[in-house]
Amino acid sequence: MAMKNNGAGPDADVLVVEGNSVNQEQIELDKDALDQLRQLEESGQPSFLNQVIDAYLEVSPAILAALLEGVRGSDASAIEHSAHTLKSSSATLGAISFSKLCLRLEIIGRSEVLDEASDLIRAVQSEFSRVCEALARERLPE
Repeated sequence: MAMKNNGAGPDADVLVVEGNSVNQEQIELDKDALDQLRQLEESGQPSFLNQVIDAYLEVSPAILAALLEGVRGSDASAIEHSAHTLKSSSATLGAISFSKLCLRLEIIGRSEVLDEASDLIRAVQSEFSRVCEALARERLPE
């Protein structure tokens, strides 16, 4: 399986997934998703986008840790639940490639066939740190 965001400029972020390995360049966040959140900004109020990013950066490491523990313990239910949660919140913030990796783990958890989970979790962990870095760059100046 290969995922690539084509049409990206020279500073764009691209993820290529071959099987379960990740070729790392910078990650591409979906600008439309971020723009939808920016449209909810209110003048004179703290940045809504920053609040959502901050909440994600605060909560998602614990969800990733639960996902990792689920993989280590071969707990299909924990894998499915944690991957689903990360998938949804990441997609909301435009981390589409990461969301797709989480979807793969969610499906693995649901199927209870965990053979690929250990390999895929490495890609998820690597991608997660790059998602966090990209989101930190998207924060609006206050």
